[in-house]
Amino acid sequence: MKRVTAIDSAKGIAILMLLLSHCITGEGYLKIWIFSWHMPIFFIICGLLNQLRNPQGQPLYQLKPWLKRRIKQIFVPYFIFGLFYIIFTNGLYYISGNKINLLNECISLITMQGVASMWFLPVFFFSEMLFVFFIAKLSNILQTLFIIIIIILLTQLQHNGEMPTDKIVRLLLKISVALSFVILGNRIGILFNRHIPFLLLMISLLMSSLISLYNGFVGIGALLFGNVILFFITGFFISYSIIMLFKIISNKVDLSLLNLFGANSIIILVTNNLFIEVFRLLEYKLFNNFFLENGFIGGLLMTIILIIPEYYLIRLSKGKIGIIFGKVINKT
Repeated sequence: MKRVTAIDSAKGIAILMLLLSHCITGEGYLKIWIFSWHMPIFFIICGLLNQLRNPQGQPLYQLKPWLKRRIKQIFVPYFIFGLFYIIFTNGLYYISGNKINLLNECISLITMQGVASMWFLPVFFFSEMLFVFFIAKLSNILQTLFIIIIIILLTQLQHNGEMPTDKIVRLLLKISVALSFVILGNRIGILFNRHIPFLLLMISLLMSSLISLYNGFVGIGALLFGNVILFFITGFFISYSIIMLFKIISNKVDLSLLNLFGANSIIILVTNNLFIEVFRLLEYKLFNNFFLENGFIGGLLMTIILIIPEYYLIRLSKGKIGIIFGKVINKT
């Protein structure tokens, strides 16, 4: 199946919003809005694509080749750049005289908790695998029941005061939330080729965005949801609206650059925190924290600057170094 440009565009804007949100300091309205959908949309797209490609899931005999391919694509960059990030940040801690967290962060990496935004990769891997080979084969009623159970469970955990601290339990909760969004994405796959009025999509985007601001700061990685029902509503409707809006826009506007970022979103995901740390170090030395202290403007300028090395890194990944980003190098 060919790449779907509208979906690549949606992934492109999502990964650039992730970069922007990491460059902006504080928790203003823009950051709250971005965090309400910039991770759910990737899980929703996963489900949508599986509906377009394999609506009944895949047979179990395909599990071994699937695992081989996805481990290369996901866990190779996860471990390589996770280690890069740990070594670099702990090097800074050592130079500045702060406590080194090398062992704890390596344990976090090995136990699939990830470091920085890289928590996303193992969660994506396990949620996709569970859906493709198991959940996709269940009836719609059972899939819906799964989502309801997860919402009730998360609501109850929050009502009791705090989320579990055990790493394995937290990982399972993240996978469950991700899997719920994959199921929702799979449901909208049957609607992807239907025409949805532009105005209706804009109203949906506006209303769900306002609700997300009301719900406050959320994040799957930190298991922060605010009102769990509102979290699922806003994560779904903002993501769906953006995907369908890009489906309309991509037919009228050249979005090739955005498509490039979307098709290579994993590269930005595993390198953005490292680039940001390097940039923060340089700006402290050269610009007296100008970008850090200027809120949205500083964060936006920093994002624009960091897009440049990300772009060239994507270009370089098409060569021999592509293997460290999980890319398959074609032998000629």
